Amino acid sequence: MIATHGPTSPPKRSPIPVPHLSAGRHLAARRYVVGWVEHDLVKIGCTSGRVRVQRFTRTPGAELIDLAYYAGLCDGLHSETWLERVAGSIWPPAFERKDEARFLLGNDTGGWMEFLRVPAEDWPELRRLAAI
Repeated sequence: MIATHGPTSPPKRSPIPVPHLSAGRHLAARRYVVGWVEHDLVKIGCTSGRVRVQRFTRTPGAELIDLAYYAGLCDGLHSETWLERVAGSIWPPAFERKDEARFLLGNDTGGWMEFLRVPAEDWPELRRLAAI
């Protein structure tokens, strides 16, 4: 399969989850953007299941800014990488150390570098970028 995206553009979104059977379960590529208005924080991530997205959207004050599905299982990761690069050129990282992210991540601080300091008034621009 020839890639239809590159460093200057994200993979094409799918209108619905596209399941891939793996080890007896269905996985679907997703890229999510979750924000916390009161903290001016945004997390960009990807997953192949719903649990990771729900983990963040169920935290106090969380808002789902964007959720995208992709046909290729690796496309969620490619989209996350593209959006982090573009958004990271506009807004600064939210944390200098993983311990600073503990109030949202708990003891599992994996993904702490995927947080950006994005004021809520900039969320429309972030939504626009995420929709590309």
